[in-house]
Amino acid sequence: LQRGAQIFTNYCLSCHSASGMRFNRLKDIGLTDEEIKKNLMFTTDNVGDVMLAAMNPKDAAKWFGAAPPDLTLIARSKGADYLYAYMRGFYKDPTRPNGWNNVVFDKVGMPHPLWEQQGVQAVEWDAKGQPVMVKDEHGELKPKLYWESTGAHSRRLPNGKVIQTEYDAYVRDLVNYLVYM
Repeated sequence: LQRGAQIFTNYCLSCHSASGMRFNRLKDIGLTDEEIKKNLMFTTDNVGDVMLAAMNPKDAAKWFGAAPPDLTLIARSKGADYLYAYMRGFYKDPTRPNGWNNVVFDKVGMPHPLWEQQGVQAVEWDAKGQPVMVKDEHGELKPKLYWESTGAHSRRLPNGKVIQTEYDAYVRDLVNYLVYM
């Protein structure tokens, strides 16, 4: 949960608020006021403050097409499995304004916040310029993804800072924190 809180404050809180969560609640997961102030607080000075996004919602709406939602109750409304799949489902899409899309949330406005950790996934395109579609574990059609790389094994090797199992654990910790919130 502590690592999930760190990931949340470093990668999510710049755009998404968690207005139902106060920084001082992180003491419930074993952090001290000093650790919270030193490592997790970037936009406020009071440990009792709520977690508000650094970005102005009006600017975000202009840049991304909609203001980013508050994430306090996102795990309750979407579910942990959805969030886990969502954070693993980003792919490079040159047809989108921000260059990213998601197999779980098609035409997502949010760019991939953890692309440096995961690496860049891309969609396989057919000869007509349409994405190759495959059925997921629920029988729904999703774009076929592959790892983009400059190496000889361009369709097999991730190019992120961490290997896939480490990235999956990273996302799991973030999702567990969102569930905790």
